[in-house]
Amino acid sequence: MSSLPAVSVVIPVYNGAKFVESCIRHLREQTLGDIEVLFVVDHKTTDGTEDAIREVSDGWDAVRIIRQEDDLRMGGARNLGLRAAAGRYVWFLDVDDRPYPSLLEEMVGIMEDTGAKVSVFNSVYSSDRELPERVYGEYSVRVYDGMEAVYEVGKGRLSSCPWSKVFEVAYLRDNGLDFKTGYCEDFDQTVRSFMHADKVAYYNKPLYVYYQHAGSLCGGANDDAIAERDVTLSGTLGEEVREVRPECYDLYRAYMARHVIRSLTRASKAQAMSLAERPELKELLAAKQPSFDAEVALFRFSPSLYYSLGRRARNRKFSMKEDVLCDPDL
Repeated sequence: MSSLPAVSVVIPVYNGAKFVESCIRHLREQTLGDIEVLFVVDHKTTDGTEDAIREVSDGWDAVRIIRQEDDLRMGGARNLGLRAAAGRYVWFLDVDDRPYPSLLEEMVGIMEDTGAKVSVFNSVYSSDRELPERVYGEYSVRVYDGMEAVYEVGKGRLSSCPWSKVFEVAYLRDNGLDFKTGYCEDFDQTVRSFMHADKVAYYNKPLYVYYQHAGSLCGGANDDAIAERDVTLSGTLGEEVREVRPECYDLYRAYMARHVIRSLTRASKAQAMSLAERPELKELLAAKQPSFDAEVALFRFSPSLYYSLGRRARNRKFSMKEDVLCDPDL
């Protein structure tokens, strides 16, 4: 490994010892070998995660352990990793997931070819951590300007998950694009990192298996706190859009409305109906849609009916009877 690695891989871990061996093995399989691996281990971990990292990584000097002494959850762990990163680029990997071997080589190549400060890749949601052995469609790279990428988040075509992106380290640091702490730190950081970027590159090739299991943070439903924070953040982020890119504010509201009403389906019905009355959501729904959106129209007509149908669709998606692409529009 060179003194300055191309990519710093930051991996927050809380009681993840059982995934450490496979995580390190998958990183060793990366065709881009010029990386450093930063495990940020929560101080409340009790399952021997740090010992497992030392044992499995013995002889691989790319691996470092950073102990997270605060209680700032995943966002705080990612911030610690970002501050410690020595690479030109940073990628925030979840310890229990499975990257394709070419992920970093392909994404760094795309960023260097396009000049993008942020790159996003497609992914597979699955209950099986093995790599699917099939081609899903025609793969291509698309380059958005920052607000176009924000709109794509609202449309559900670009993921807000930190593991789905590779960032230029200097870009994040220079613009203060760190993670908030608590729930939905990914939504906030995604919108802000896109908003300030001249270019965001998206590669629709699936390069990552997001492993759905009982311990997945956002794999299930009935999470009132996440839904509430999505609604709250949509308002605070909207204020930032109005200040930084006022000409984009109406389209931000229009496209983000769909993202936020979908988030309500992860909450209990009582919480969802309460959130439907929040001023932040009403502000989003007041914007004129650029084209007809059946989901937004249904929610405007009956939030209760939308919730019932959306909840059913969400449960089907995460039933994992078959793999699900984050962006199936190939």
